[in-house]
Amino acid sequence: LRTKSIRNRKTGAVYRYAYAVENRWRRKKGGGKQARQKVKHYLGKVHSFPPAQEIAFFSFMGIEEAKKEEYLRAATAKRLVKALVEWELAAHKAEGFSVDFSSGAVLKDGKPASIAMNEGMLNTFTLRRLLVFKAGNGDEETGYGLAKAFVEAGIRVPEDVFVSVFGKAVGTAPDTMLP
Repeated sequence: LRTKSIRNRKTGAVYRYAYAVENRWRRKKGGGKQARQKVKHYLGKVHSFPPAQEIAFFSFMGIEEAKKEEYLRAATAKRLVKALVEWELAAHKAEGFSVDFSSGAVLKDGKPASIAMNEGMLNTFTLRRLLVFKAGNGDEETGYGLAKAFVEAGIRVPEDVFVSVFGKAVGTAPDTMLP
C-alpha cells in the first residue's frame, strides 16, 4: 500500500490518497536491479483519525467478564472481525463511513475510502485480506500472516480474541478462515 499527497492548487490544502501497488524489478544498464511500482488498485482518499477514547473490547460489545470464553467459542471468525472493526471505528470516532462486510467494501459517500488508524489503514484491500485470510503451511506462518493482516488494517486485537480467531483460521476450514 502506498499513499500519495496531492496539493489543491486553489486552496493549498494537501490531501492523501491510497493505492495498492505491485513492485516489479527491472535491470539497470550498469548492472543491478531497480524497483518500479505499478498501481494495481485505487483505494480512496485517506481519512486520519487519532484515538479518541479508550474502550475495552468486551465492554464495547456488552459482554460480561464471565461470558467472554463462551462468546469467543460461539462466534465465527467473520463475526469477530466485524466486531473488531466496529470497535476500532467507535474508538476513533470515525463516522460517516459504510463498511460492507459481505463485499469487503469501505466507502464514504459512495466512493472508496481509506481510514488511517493505529499503524495501518482500513480500506477495501485490507478488509478483504482479513475476510478471506488463508492459513499458511505452519502455525507460525499463519500467526504472522494473521497478525500482519490486522496491523495493516489498523486494527488492534486483544490477545484472547486473536487466539480465538487464529484457532478458527487453523481449525475450521483448511483453505480459508471464514466459512
